[in-house]
Amino acid sequence: MDINKLLGTLIFLLITGLTFSQTVEMKNNAAGVYFNFKTNKTVNSTKLTDSTYSDDISRDYNVFTVTPYFRVIAKNPSDFYELELSDLHFLRNELRNELVYFQVTDTSNGVTASKRNVLEKKVLGNSSDFGLAVRYEYSINLTSRTGEKKKAELYLGIGTELAYKLTNTQTFTNTDYFYKTQTVAGNIFLIPRFVYNFNENIFIDINIPLHWNEFGYVFTNSNDPSTPKSNFWDVGYKNNYGLRVGLGLRF
Repeated sequence: MDINKLLGTLIFLLITGLTFSQTVEMKNNAAGVYFNFKTNKTVNSTKLTDSTYSDDISRDYNVFTVTPYFRVIAKNPSDFYELELSDLHFLRNELRNELVYFQVTDTSNGVTASKRNVLEKKVLGNSSDFGLAVRYEYSINLTSRTGEKKKAELYLGIGTELAYKLTNTQTFTNTDYFYKTQTVAGNIFLIPRFVYNFNENIFIDINIPLHWNEFGYVFTNSNDPSTPKSNFWDVGYKNNYGLRVGLGLRF
């Protein structure tokens, strides 16, 4: 996803929206959902010599997710606080091996038919992945500071996200090993946003959460002698670009 195109599109929408000067009566609190489109680029750098580094680069494409949020009007009624459930997932994977024998059952008419027989099944390992993340934001209305609401509004928000991830892996080969990793991570975001109010109840919110670094603490545990238990800080450069399109309802 090209960040320049995203920013260009958002700026165009902002300029277009600010040409509207109509005001509208608003209700206070709101709830809704975000439709998220984002890409992450992570770089982990290892120093080899004084002038040489080895960079491990990974890129994730999170094409589409839906996340709920709740919004509360701040002390200044132009601004708001927002709480978003930005991630909640549980994944499970199983790897197994099957010994299969194909038995010929019919060769009539020049066509060979066979039956698949599973002689032995063996589970080689399984893994599970659980993730939970919550994002908190304070957003300032740049269009109006008097509490007067307009049809189209420009905001700038700053937010923080706390995330927890748990990964368990169990192998069943010559030796039975388990691997457990827990990560507690945090991010700080800068969030420009455009809000268009269709009426006092319904609005659309287009915003781009931006952040450049991620910090976290990692706990690892295993009965594999080659990977002993350890705890360490993990601070990495993470180039995150995304687009959120939100649909909200005030009440």
